[in-house]
Amino acid sequence: MFRRKWEPAEGAILTTKPDCRRRAGRSSAPQVAVYDIDVRMPDGGRHLAKVASGHHRELQPGTIVRLEVNSRTGEIRLPRERHLIIGFDSQIG
Repeated sequence: MFRRKWEPAEGAILTTKPDCRRRAGRSSAPQVAVYDIDVRMPDGGRHLAKVASGHHRELQPGTIVRLEVNSRTGEIRLPRERHLIIGFDSQIG
């Protein structure tokens, strides 16, 4: 059976920190945020992941967000869409 590469998932932001490292070949690379996320996988399992994003740099702990998961490779990413935030968890942060 043919499977899509990226599947929808969701996760809760646990921690956030900026990452100002320079990328090769760029003198002033844009700042990215690195998030520790409690991910709820498409199959219902849970996973802790570290995800970097240059498009979403201001997410706070406790924010529930949409994610994309590649089940074949195990990669997790924040999609570029504007409506990323699903809700908030007051018990985190």
